[in-house]
Amino acid sequence: MRQYSLTGEQEKMSFNDEAVILHAEQFTVTTLNDTGLYCWELLNQGKSFEEIRTLLYVRYDAPPEQINQDLIDFMQDLERKGLVKNASE
Repeated sequence: MRQYSLTGEQEKMSFNDEAVILHAEQFTVTTLNDTGLYCWELLNQGKSFEEIRTLLYVRYDAPPEQINQDLIDFMQDLERKGLVKNASE
């Protein structure tokens, strides 16, 4: 089971259905659309990768393989930016 967690080195600012994540140590700003914000909130609740993926299957009418790959790409992007860490490694 893949488990990601927030690094705690960021600050989230929400605006309607979007958010901006500020990473002070790396001087980066990451914007999240409503789907990214939804995933971020689930991560903040301690949900596993698999739990997030299942909730995305329920919420969106898209092929499961597309949702899975999009979520993998999203998590890897957040990890590269230092916003999450893969706790399952």
